[in-house]
Amino acid sequence: MKTLIIMRHAKTEEGKANQRDYDRELIYKGLKDAAAMGLWLRKKYSVVDEILCSAAKRTAHTATLVKEICGGELLLDEALYHADANALLSHIHQAKPRTKVLMVVGHNPAVSNLANYLSHKLIELKPSDVVVFELSNNLWSEKLIIDSHKHHSEYYN
Repeated sequence: MKTLIIMRHAKTEEGKANQRDYDRELIYKGLKDAAAMGLWLRKKYSVVDEILCSAAKRTAHTATLVKEICGGELLLDEALYHADANALLSHIHQAKPRTKVLMVVGHNPAVSNLANYLSHKLIELKPSDVVVFELSNNLWSEKLIIDSHKHHSEYYN
């Protein structure tokens, strides 16, 4: 059994004229919501083994806040900044076999598109939202199989 948590980064500042999108930072609401999500995840899943995250400031900060509460190894990856759902899935398939709870922190539309693909539902993740999938898989490298007895749960801030 594996658990996959997909999270959109927390609420950020509006982009400034001379600022790269990559460098946008979290606002107070984003900081508060990311911490609240970390507490919710810890209560529900106790620990996260691995957090795969885009290296953009807003995703890295979101993931760091969750990691401080839930633990886990934080893996920042530049390639996830412009990744689409297929690229995210490819990175998930490369997770370490010993990882039981894997969290992916990324950007829209990729995280919502991946959630849609896995759930066969229309899910639009807002900042700090997560969707959790309980999988029947023993290995991440296999096709992800959603456990039919444990429907995915969604938490919306």
